[in-house]
Amino acid sequence: MTGRIVGLFGSSVLAISLCVPALAQETTGVVAAVDVGARTIALNDGTLYLAPDHIALGNVSPGMEVYLIFTS
Repeated sequence: MTGRIVGLFGSSVLAISLCVPALAQETTGVVAAVDVGARTIALNDGTLYLAPDHIALGNVSPGMEVYLIFTS
């Protein structure tokens, strides 16, 4: 009986962990460069971020202060 309860608990934890969405991270910075073709934004600290298709990168320009929310 105990073996069945442990097995049920283990499978429940696995099922729940598969349903949890990826945790988002946040950062701020100043844009150093934008490559619209590659869909990337480079910040002045050297980090490079890939923008999703629904973001209009034509509105982003070097020198802008940005707040980014992303998943890794």
